[in-house]
Amino acid sequence: MTSAAAKLMEWVHAGRTVVHEADSKTLLGEAGVALPRRDPNSGACVVKLCSDKYPHKTEHGLVKLNVPAAQIGEVAAVLRARAAGGVLIVEEMIEDGVAESGPLRWSAPAASSWN
Repeated sequence: MTSAAAKLMEWVHAGRTVVHEADSKTLLGEAGVALPRRDPNSGACVVKLCSDKYPHKTEHGLVKLNVPAAQIGEVAAVLRARAAGGVLIVEEMIEDGVAESGPLRWSAPAASSWN
């Protein structure tokens, strides 16, 4: 079993039916998928607070675009206040040519057949 498959099984057995973007992107990165650079120290950034409780971050005000690197800390504090316990990700702002990934989801019956 690959490490990605093992991680998915771990999440299924833990009862997780939604996996937020930060964990999803970690899994994709481990599989060799190219992702936006994390934690840039210059240029425009995207700041997101990820949580299984809020799979649609934008609807909950948990995504800020075009954030100057100097303002990341301030924006992060505002987002953390909105959803305590979330996972903060800061990525380089890419204007075109990138498909956005969202949360992974599955239903319990489908996931139980993975055993």
